[in-house]
Formats: sequence, C-alpha cells, structure tokens
Amino acid sequence: MSYLQGALGRPFFMRALITLGAFSLMGVLLLAYGAVRLNGYAWDDWEIVNRALGMPGQSAVDIVLGPVLPGAPYFRPLVMATFVAEMRLAGTHPEVSHWISLSIHAASVVLLYAILIVLAKRVALRLNAIVVCWCVATAALYGLHPALIESVAWASARFDLLATLLSLLYVWVGLTVVSVARIPLMFLIFLSALMCKEVVVGIPIFFALMQMWLKGDVVYSLGGILRAVREGLLICLVGVGFYFYLKGYLIDRAVFTDPFVAAYWSGWRRLSLVGETLIQYATLILVPFSSIGPHHPIPWEHANGVRPLVTATSVVTAFIAVAACAVRGRGLLLAGFALIMLPVLNVLPLSVAGGIAADRYLTLPLAMLAILLMCVAGRRAAALREMPRPWWLLVPVGVGFVFLMNVMVTVPLWKNDLTLWAWAAEKHLEQPYVRKNHVSSLIAYGMLDKAEAVLAKPIVAPVKGQDIRLQEGLLQGQLHLKKGEWLQAVEVLNGVETRTETFWRQVVARGKNPADMWLPSDSPVANSDEIRVFLTKAEALLALRRFDEAKVEAEKALFINRRNHTARALKSFALYGLKDVENAEREYKLALEGTLPQQREVVELVKQNLLKRLDN
Repeated sequence: MSYLQGALGRPFFMRALITLGAFSLMGVLLLAYGAVRLNGYAWDDWEIVNRALGMPGQSAVDIVLGPVLPGAPYFRPLVMATFVAEMRLAGTHPEVSHWISLSIHAASVVLLYAILIVLAKRVALRLNAIVVCWCVATAALYGLHPALIESVAWASARFDLLATLLSLLYVWVGLTVVSVARIPLMFLIFLSALMCKEVVVGIPIFFALMQMWLKGDVVYSLGGILRAVREGLLICLVGVGFYFYLKGYLIDRAVFTDPFVAAYWSGWRRLSLVGETLIQYATLILVPFSSIGPHHPIPWEHANGVRPLVTATSVVTAFIAVAACAVRGRGLLLAGFALIMLPVLNVLPLSVAGGIAADRYLTLPLAMLAILLMCVAGRRAAALREMPRPWWLLVPVGVGFVFLMNVMVTVPLWKNDLTLWAWAAEKHLEQPYVRKNHVSSLIAYGMLDKAEAVLAKPIVAPVKGQDIRLQEGLLQGQLHLKKGEWLQAVEVLNGVETRTETFWRQVVARGKNPADMWLPSDSPVANSDEIRVFLTKAEALLALRRFDEAKVEAEKALFINRRNHTARALKSFALYGLKDVENAEREYKLALEGTLPQQREVVELVKQNLLKRLDN
C-alpha cells in the first residue's frame, strides 16, 4: 500500500491523474447535456438569430457594433460576432448553437478545474489523489448545478457563458503567468469579457483581493488595501472607461432603466429589490430544487407592507459590515464576492437594471464562489494534521449524481416555446409575462382550446392597466386570427391603445408621413408586443381584403422595427391587393432577402394564394 501511495505521488502519475480528471469532467458534461442537440430555438433565440442575420445589405460590422435587442442598449459585440459568424458559416441550425454553448461551458468547467488545482498548491496543500478528486468534484458540481441549466440549454445565454469563460481565463492568467506580458494580457482578457456582458466589471478587483488574501503579508488599512489592489483597480478603471466610451459613442445610451423597476421599485424600494433578488439567488444556489423553473418572479406582495423596509435596511447593514471587515483585513474574499454580485444584483446599473433572479445570472458568481471555497477550505485543510478521510468524497458524488439526473430531465424542457412556457406556467401562471408567452406558444402550436381556457382565467397581479390591456388584447386578437375570426380580431385590436399609435397621430398632425420614418433600435417605444399588435391586425385586414388599412398597420410595425421582415412581407401583400405591383415586388424582394431560408417557402405560398384570390 505504501508503495502504491508513493507511486501515486510521483509527478508523472499526478499529471496523468489531473489530465484524467479534465477528461472525466468533459465526459460527465457530455452525458448530462447531450440531449441539448435535439432542442430548437426558444424564447428570445429568434430575436438574436434575426439580429445576427441582419438586414439586406447590412454589413457584419454594423450588426456586431449595434445594440443586441431593440428597446435595450445591450452592447455585447464579441458574442454577437460569434452569432454572426455562426449564421454565415453554418446557417440557422439550432443544434450548432447548442453545441457551441455546451463547448463553451465545458471549457469553463475544465478551466475552473485547472484554477482549483493551482490554488490547491498556492494554499500549501500537498497535491495528491485526494486533493485532485476534490477539485474534480467541485468543478463537476459547478458544471451540473441546476442554476446553470438555463445558460447551457438556452442558445441566447451564450453571453453569460462566454463572459464567464473569459473571466476564468483572467484568473488563470493572473495566477500562472509571471512574464512582463501578464498585465497587458489580463487587460485584453478583461476588455474582451466586458464585450460579452457587463457583469464582469468587478473581476479585476475581485482577483486583486483574492491575491492579497493568499499572500497574507499586506498591511490591513485602507491605504494598504488600495496599494495591494492598484493593479486590478487600474485594469478595471481603464477597461470600464474604454467600454463605456465605445458604448456611448456607438449606441448613445450607457445604461438601461427597466420600466418595471421604475414603476414598482423606485426610490429606497430599489434597495429592497436588491435584497429580494439576493434572497432568490441564495435559494437557487443553496436549495436549488426548491425553485426549479425558467422564471423566478419576486412575489408581488413582497413590495408592500413592512417587508421592503426590513430588506432595504438589511442590505445597507450587510454592505456596511462587509466594507468594515474588508478594511480591517477580515472578509476580503467576501468583499471580493460582493463586488462580483453588485452588477448581478443591479446595484451597479450596467446590465438589465431589474432584478428578476434569472438562473443564467449565476453562471459567473457560482464559478467565483467555487474559487473562494477552494481558497478557504484549502487553507483550513492544509492546517490539519491529516486530510479528511476519502469516504467524504461520497457526499459530492451523491449530490453530483442528483444534479446529473436533474440536468438530463430538465434540458428537454427547453426544447421549444411550448415545452418551456408550459413548464413555467405550472408554477407562475399568475405572472403576466409567463401567461403571455404560454398562451402565445399554445396558439402557435394550434392548441386553441387550451389557449382560450388560460385566457379565461383572471389576472391577479397588480400590473398597470394599459400594459395588461395591451397584452390581453394581443392574445385575444391572435386567438381570433388563428380561428379564422378576422373581424373579431380587428375589433379586439382596435380597442388596444399603443404608444406607437399616439406618436403616429402626432406625426400625421404635423403634416409628415410616419411611414418614411423609423424609431432608433434602442428606443423605449420599440415594444415587441406593439409590433405583434400591428402584425396581427394587418394579417386580419388582409384576410378581410381591407388592403389600405392593412398597409398602414404593416407600416406601423416597420416604424418600430424596420428590420421586421414579416411586416415587410405583409406590406407587400397589401400593395398587391391595391394593384401597386411595382412597389409590391420591391417590398417582397426586400422581405425575402431578410427571411430565413426555411420560411421563404411559406411566404411564397402565402403570396401565391393571395394572388389567386385577387384574380378571382
């Protein structure tokens, strides 16, 4: 036995064991997430795909440097570049998108494993088979954690995956590279991570605080801490400054204020929202099976009574306590983790600016938490006279097996909009956002009776009346349209008030033609629900042969988003009905150029059927 232990401790065997651990992690992830290749696009995926495909004649540079989604100035050019390259090289194949996401996630897990191995050496642990197994187990638990399923199974979450991979690369380079290229390389990696998603803003200072803790020879005062973290602080300030200058120059808006937050969590209640979101995240991390689902809304009743005051006070107290401990040299790692959480909790309004506790937002914090746990646990283990017994590894193995089974069951639920929103509706049908997407998916898949039954249920959430009327009117209109009740669809949608209609009337009153205008892609008026209202009404009016009105409705949709190819196709159909063949052919050609190949046959069939009806 002693001979075997000695052999396992030799450098060659340790390198082989570490390599085996990396391949084992990749094999486990492939086993867990292999079914993702069967999934299609869901939720916002088509918005990202259409954005990556671009408008006719639009260059790849324009697509990459523009906002990701209309109505929100998300500036994430590096990830958009990967989507553009994918669409141009492989086309719109969901399995390719999912394989890319899984590959990025696997790379992050292996890189986290490599960082844990390096940290084990830094905290004076004797690297042996037990330590390597603990590193493998920690990385595996991260890779299989239920909170990360959304990031891997949903193609649009590539932003979080790539930002996390580059953040881990920053930490790895900081720990292993000692040449003069270290600082420039770390800066370039950090800037690249910022170009993926803004939540990485705290990574340089987090790493600097971790290095300070690992060295343990720093004078613990405010001045001493600032001197110790000056490297990370410089990288952070220069990188963030450059990022916001570029974003402001290209998009004109540096931050985004969510109207939901402004309406329901304004003023001091914003701190309460931070507290509620933190509670949600803690639950997702520590008790993940208590809230499995694609949507984690904060209960409406939590915004009323004394609870907001209690949570707001708790947040302020917690931040003061962490800052005080950090200045005194205690809680440096906790302070570093708090910096990672600030943009995720929307204390720094760099990202979504509205805490909704989405699983994907934990992709980066969970990786950093695993690193911090290795620092603390590794140093404590190094202080012990002997390592914990190997049978303790059965605990992470058992938890990992449960996580593995959960991933294999959950991934197919992200297959398409129907499965995704049916899953969300099981727990949160009272939420307007879930209700809207669930009913829309039922209508799209022809389950009209079920859609009608859901719409018959009252809404109990206290949402603004105009927003609810818009949503419910749109869903009723889509249902009537699908059932062939075109006149009822028009009547329902005529009663829906939109901001675009108001602006449209103002432009007409000034003697201008709004059809010659369009909104900037980051305009807060560019509401996707309003676009659907106009598209649904245009389609119903075409069926009623009211071509003049159908043309106007299609133009309103184009006014909101001139890249909307469905609106352009409907406009061309209306022009055919008005016998304006020349303009109809021009609009139809533009619509086809921007339409996905698999959808062109459907558009052409609709056109031919319309022309036959007009001939009769």
